[in-house]
Amino acid sequence: MIQLPHIKARVVRLDELTRALCKEIVVIRDAQDPLLYLERRRYLDALHRAVGQLETARVVLAWRGEEAEDGPPSKIRVR
Repeated sequence: MIQLPHIKARVVRLDELTRALCKEIVVIRDAQDPLLYLERRRYLDALHRAVGQLETARVVLAWRGEEAEDGPPSKIRVR
C-alpha cells in the first residue's frame, strides 16, 4: 500500500526528473550535440513525449495526495 508520504516523495521525484529532461531538451534543441538533424528531431520528439507523460503521472499523484490529506476519497465523476 502506498502511504501519503510515499506519494509526496514520488511527486517530488517526478518533478525533478521532468526538470532534468527539460534541461536536456534545451541543450539538444540548441544543437550542442553530435546528432544529425533527423536524429535530433527523433530524440527531441521522444523527450517531449516523455515530459508529457511524466507530468501527467505527477499531476495524478499530486491530486490523489491532496485528496488523501483532505479525507476519504469522494466519488469521482468521469465525463
